[in-house]
Amino acid sequence: MNRLIAMLLLLFAAEKVSSQASLRFVESNSGNESVLLKRLAAGMPLPSDSLKFAAALRSKQEQLIAAGYLEASVDSTTRRDSVCTTWWHTGEVYKWGELRASMEQEPLLTEAGVRDKLYRSRPMSPAAIAQVHRKVLVWCENNGYPFAMVRFDSITVEDSRMSALYQVDRGPLILFDTAEVKGTAKLSKAYLFNYLSLRPGTPYSQVSVRKIRVRLKELPFVTEARPFELGFTDSTARPVFFLQQKKASQFNGVIGVLPNNAESGKVYVTGDLRLRLHNVFGHAELLDFNWSNPQPRSQDLKIKFSYPFLFDMPFGVDADLTLFKKDTIFLEFFRQLGLRYYLQGNSSIRAFAGIRSSNLISTVGYENITTLPAYADIRTVQYGLGTMLERIDYRLNPRRGFVLDVSASAGVRTITKNAKVNQEVYDGLDLRTTQYRGEVTGDVYFPLGGRGVINLNVLGGLLESPTLFRNELFRLGGLRTLRGFDEQSILASRYIGGRFETRFILDQNSYLLAFYNRAYVEDRSEGFSSDDPFGFGAGLTFDSRIGIFSFIYALGSREGNPVEFRSGKIHFGILNTF
Repeated sequence: MNRLIAMLLLLFAAEKVSSQASLRFVESNSGNESVLLKRLAAGMPLPSDSLKFAAALRSKQEQLIAAGYLEASVDSTTRRDSVCTTWWHTGEVYKWGELRASMEQEPLLTEAGVRDKLYRSRPMSPAAIAQVHRKVLVWCENNGYPFAMVRFDSITVEDSRMSALYQVDRGPLILFDTAEVKGTAKLSKAYLFNYLSLRPGTPYSQVSVRKIRVRLKELPFVTEARPFELGFTDSTARPVFFLQQKKASQFNGVIGVLPNNAESGKVYVTGDLRLRLHNVFGHAELLDFNWSNPQPRSQDLKIKFSYPFLFDMPFGVDADLTLFKKDTIFLEFFRQLGLRYYLQGNSSIRAFAGIRSSNLISTVGYENITTLPAYADIRTVQYGLGTMLERIDYRLNPRRGFVLDVSASAGVRTITKNAKVNQEVYDGLDLRTTQYRGEVTGDVYFPLGGRGVINLNVLGGLLESPTLFRNELFRLGGLRTLRGFDEQSILASRYIGGRFETRFILDQNSYLLAFYNRAYVEDRSEGFSSDDPFGFGAGLTFDSRIGIFSFIYALGSREGNPVEFRSGKIHFGILNTF
């Protein structure tokens, strides 16, 4: 190729090539323009710069070699009048013949996805050879042999077909040794081994090693003081981590100032308090208490517990307990147990079983009714599956990534006859039916410029049963679902909605925001009704010595009513980590 460049420099030294010149690619042996060379020359302009022209020819040569013409080369370039002719030697297309391996190494090639039938009679090129080597080396480095070497041996060429014996020198088997953790982090080694897929005694895996830094960043309760180190002996790989404890437990509170629809000109105050204890005992366990009074004379208490990697396995257990009291109408009690299989980071797959019971508190006026009331005593036993996927860069104020939580369940819903209700309303009613329930929430974050962030939120739910009562419907509205409306004021048997939010980042935990959210909701508990409520507003979140404060003002409209500024919702909140 150096000779080619020299010839081109002489060819174009006297004068620049005219932009009107034509280009021909010709076989050196026959002097003909083959279909292959015509296709190669098509669309290739003739540069006036000889160095650029040489680079373009070199690129065409590489294309031929990649297609299996291993002998492809440029013999010379001549110019006559306005025609520039490049003489090529292409040779034959070299193809794979037989790719053999010893009986000992044949299983290894099969595991790596290298099978003779996948390559035989296909064009051979440096890229194809590199692909074979890459497959084998990747398999080796992820199965305990990070120092493996590969090569072709006993190479033969017959009728442009290359056959070879494939040789793999695996090197020593390397196993992960017990990791060493330095720093102030309070973290169980057993949890760390399972979370990072580095259990002692398991074969070395380069995939797991490459993911270490990313997965450590996803832990909310530790931070890397400096990058981890990996030391090798003749048979082991020993990771050393430098981890510092990071505040992860949280206490936050939200106060809502809302118009009192029952008394004109007055307001009522709602509260939402949450305590999250994370990694208190060093095993990434979570205990979450959440109390709120979403509406006057209503109480909502949620308690959640999770313990990951039970018995040093990639499984964990969790439990949910919810107690909800709606004024003097009904009391709901929900309990659920789940078994979780952990994927990368905080992502997981979950199987669960739960019981949801709702009982009437007051039956005043129900003694002489002749039609089925809107509320009933219900007990539902459900079994389901769910998945939680999380890939965000920073939990308190994400700038990129996503969170997705999906669950689906099915079970038996039983209606209990209430002795204080006219028993005639139960005549002809199927008291035992199948019920289906599904929910989805998701958030996507992506940066916009230097300080901007776009947050797209989606939420949806589905509740299916032959009959539905109001005390088993989804309860929407408020800061976490549909802003601009009273907490849990919108009842739905089906809903789909989302929020578009823009943020301007002030610092790590501070930002300005503006949002618009909307949903389509259906209520099939009493006939059929639907609505498409929407809300919009703005707010501010800022960091302080005692925690992260938030202030959000939201307006909303539903059932076709106009937006009223005097009905705006104001939410104050504080988040403190410890």
